[in-house]
Amino acid sequence: MTVPFGGLDPGGLSLTGLDLSLTASVAAGIGGIFGWIVCLVLLRRRRLAAEKSRAELRGELQEMLRAQQAECSEQIAQIGRSVALLESSSQTIDASRAGFTRAVRAQAMQMLRSGMAPASISAALGIGKREIRLIAEVARTLTFDADHQLKSSENAVEV
Repeated sequence: MTVPFGGLDPGGLSLTGLDLSLTASVAAGIGGIFGWIVCLVLLRRRRLAAEKSRAELRGELQEMLRAQQAECSEQIAQIGRSVALLESSSQTIDASRAGFTRAVRAQAMQMLRSGMAPASISAALGIGKREIRLIAEVARTLTFDADHQLKSSENAVEV
């Protein structure tokens, strides 16, 4: 039997001996392969976009870390300067305390009670004006507390 024109059977049921169901399954297979190719291309695009985004985020994170590190370094340097300043002021305070004994404080209190100016007392005893002011304030506070307690105890005895 000869097949006319292009290998088609006049009944249209087969192509050069292949069944139509086989042709349909080949077409379905080709469609599936094409679908997989499309999925792979889309997946690749998505992966490239994710990698680009990850690289941008990594760059931003590194920049933030550098800025944070610079800020921390500056704070550490500032703390170092503060410690050095405190150490030097501690040495100054230790040196000034050596001359600030109980006898000097008592003498300063007597001079304050006699009515001398704090600046004069400071110059005469060789101690700072702030220390004299502190002694005067403490003396005033203690005197007020003692007077207040004395009055309170007198009122309690009267009742």
